[in-house]
Amino acid sequence: MIDAARRRTLPVRVWFALAAVTTFLLVVAGVLASVGLLGASDITSEERISSAVDTVREGGNRWHDDRWRAEAAAELADDGVSLVLTERGDEVFRSLVDTGGDDEGAEDVWDADRGNGLVRYVDITADPPLTAQLYTPLRGDDPVPGIVRAALFISLVAIAVALAFGRPFIRSLRAVQHAARSVAEGDMAVALPRSRITEVDEVNTAFAAMTTELNHSLEQQAALELERRLFIAAIAHDLRTPLFSLRGHLDGLESGVADTPEKRERYLAIVNEKARTLDRLVAELFDYTRLEYLGPAMERTALDLAELLEDLVDGLRPQADANDVRLELFPHDHSCPIEADREQLARAVTNVIDNALRHTPAGGRIDVACGIGDDRAWFTVSDTGPGIDPKDLPHLFQPLYRGGADHGTAPEGAGLGLAIAQRILVAHHGTLEAGNNEHGGAVFTASLPSRAEPDAAR
Repeated sequence: MIDAARRRTLPVRVWFALAAVTTFLLVVAGVLASVGLLGASDITSEERISSAVDTVREGGNRWHDDRWRAEAAAELADDGVSLVLTERGDEVFRSLVDTGGDDEGAEDVWDADRGNGLVRYVDITADPPLTAQLYTPLRGDDPVPGIVRAALFISLVAIAVALAFGRPFIRSLRAVQHAARSVAEGDMAVALPRSRITEVDEVNTAFAAMTTELNHSLEQQAALELERRLFIAAIAHDLRTPLFSLRGHLDGLESGVADTPEKRERYLAIVNEKARTLDRLVAELFDYTRLEYLGPAMERTALDLAELLEDLVDGLRPQADANDVRLELFPHDHSCPIEADREQLARAVTNVIDNALRHTPAGGRIDVACGIGDDRAWFTVSDTGPGIDPKDLPHLFQPLYRGGADHGTAPEGAGLGLAIAQRILVAHHGTLEAGNNEHGGAVFTASLPSRAEPDAAR
């Protein structure tokens, strides 16, 4: 649609060229018309006086006849020709046309040096011989009205060209001016008309695209501000819950409510658990903030993914045993060489396994496997827990999202562990996806390049 409209536009230089050519042609046409009228007047005057010469010569001796004189004078008057007959230097007949002046002005028509008419002297064969003086005017005596008309004509041409070619520019520039003021005042709902001038039309299109992007940026900014507020509120809530429990049990120990060794031991166990929860929340918040705002400081080195997973599984097995969960590793037959930041990747794997530990009930099982294929290394973490609700899958890696919250099965935590894991893998040019396995439990699948590749961020 835009391309079709642009095909009907013309560049500024073409508009100026058209204006110049139009002005030139109109002025030339006016001048030629004036010259043509003058030329036509010259030809007509010559013809009139030639016809008058023929009439005078044909008269001969009839010029002494008063009747003939009257008829000839009327014919010459119709042609706009004045006549004076002289016989041996004495005037015997005069026939003057109206020159628009008085009698004194009528006598001046014989002043040939003025150059304002045609004069002929004709000898008439008669008895006695006559001499005829013929005169016809070429144009008016005063040349000023012609100059005034020419100036008026050129002025009208200039005004017409300015209106025809200048209004599109002025109208478009004023529209852009009003739109810019509206945007400066915060009103993004501006609409600029299409222009027949290519450059102006492109400016209008770019201005419209700019306002659209500004609207989009403002909407994104508002959404980010809302997300920031929700993030702070959720973090405050998640921190307050274990702190409230921790403070309550500490107050119980201090006030002597736990008056038996069994109660004190139970209170201390709860205090330790809540302290670990707080430590995990603060660590997740710190890691997420560093990844989101500061960016991960990658120090990639060559390592074996299978060895890394073995070390991590061995480190988490005591926690799994404490929860009565069996944690097993099924490595690939061969090594899985990758180039990655060991600390960051270990954090991502730990978050995924820790998520499985918190969702797998006692007596359950968590299987960790890894392999390599198609120049990609991969690992999976599969559990025998309740699985992931299909409606939670699209939001599982969003910050602060905890599946199962609507029916009370969400575990404690800030909901940042999986978001952190995914961001770390993306920073390694990898992926992290979630789903359910054939046993109904959850399965997380991650992949990343198996050999060194140029860092896209550099």
